[in-house]
Amino acid sequence: MKKIKVTITSVSSDHSAALFLPKSVCKELEIEAGAHVIQCGGLSQSVRVMYPMYDKASICSFSPDVIQSLALMEGSKLYLYKKGEKLQIGPVIGIFAKVNYQNGEIQGMQAPIFEQLLSIAEEEHMYAYVMAPQDVSSDLLRGYVLQKTNGTKRWEYREVPFPDVVYDQIISRKFESRPNVKSSKQELIKKLGAAYFNPGFFDKAQVHKWLASEEETKGFLPATIEHQDAKRTAAFIEQYKQIYLKPINGSLGVGIIRLIRLHDGSFLYQVKGKKGIHVQGTQKRALDVIRKFERRLRKRPYVVQEGLQLKTYQGRPFDIRVLVQKDHTGKWKRTKMFCRIAQAGDITSNLSTGGDALPVSKMLQEINLHKDEIKKIQKNIKKLVNMVPAVLEKASGIQLGEIGLDIGIDARGWVWVIEVNSKPWKKPFTEQGSMDLVVQSFRRPLLYGKYLAGIT
Repeated sequence: MKKIKVTITSVSSDHSAALFLPKSVCKELEIEAGAHVIQCGGLSQSVRVMYPMYDKASICSFSPDVIQSLALMEGSKLYLYKKGEKLQIGPVIGIFAKVNYQNGEIQGMQAPIFEQLLSIAEEEHMYAYVMAPQDVSSDLLRGYVLQKTNGTKRWEYREVPFPDVVYDQIISRKFESRPNVKSSKQELIKKLGAAYFNPGFFDKAQVHKWLASEEETKGFLPATIEHQDAKRTAAFIEQYKQIYLKPINGSLGVGIIRLIRLHDGSFLYQVKGKKGIHVQGTQKRALDVIRKFERRLRKRPYVVQEGLQLKTYQGRPFDIRVLVQKDHTGKWKRTKMFCRIAQAGDITSNLSTGGDALPVSKMLQEINLHKDEIKKIQKNIKKLVNMVPAVLEKASGIQLGEIGLDIGIDARGWVWVIEVNSKPWKKPFTEQGSMDLVVQSFRRPLLYGKYLAGIT
């Protein structure tokens, strides 16, 4: 496909339904001056292509009525290309999310993430905006765009075209479960199909079933069952020295129960809250533990997972988080990888609850592994990066663009898939490590969006 980078400008209001394109651009796109249809996302307009007085290839000038009908913004840098018989301007990508917009600003923890995405989208010549569920109504919907004036950035809520691609960035399961959010999402998926990616959260039990059903991945999984019957769960618990009970639809480690078998055969239990362990005690038997947490286990579904004897760093548990994303080729690539170290005494290594981050290479050296052991671990991590996303996408039928893969290393040096996250949290900054990789982690979903839109 021939595509040309252009800057959108407007011409005098004396003209209507007009598009001024230099002869060189028309020649490259293999079009003649005259009547054409141009499309931007879900909006289209009949125009008359004319040659401007000055031949500047990077300028694409519209009459004001066309700018308005296509919901374009002056100064935008986009691609102009031909698809079938139509001219296209774009591509248009919508970031579907929960939006807290007050006093002309987007508020909340995702605000810097939206700003980063839209800033990079501009570099990539994409028409990008943030859209909330209530904004999904028609082809001419409304969204939040990032405007730059005299070096300052501000959010503008305005009319935008229906997107070519949607990147789902709803990070709250509770918000996602609302009826209006569900219906808006289904409407988008119905219209866009595979051009809507990362549509929801993973169910831990289902992920285990998918990976356990494949010969190539099942050997990397800790023993896991879904809690349904107290006696069956108690019997499973009795087999291991340590057990984790995890909410199937949980996040950030909240609600996880850790059980540790003590020397007298009783069980120490610890429950993870938002700020670390907030409940702790002992019970004589596994069945007593299940009965103690019966209300909790009945209220929401849980999986019961073997507690692996994992290596520690300075007495603190750690795992390896690998961010795997698709790029402009539509292929899975490892974007970044780092160790997450839990706070002393904590159950999980989530950075949001006070954990620390460390480069993997430094971690593997500091826990005194032999070079051959390090090579074996790196080889198996690479194998998981290549296998897990493909297995999940094939088994689920879900269009994925990125996943977070949490990997543990046991005392023998074997690697284990601890968890897979379909909505990996990405910070737009780094305390240590490469800022280039941080930027790449935001760029790759946009490049994949280009791929889905047919801009390669």
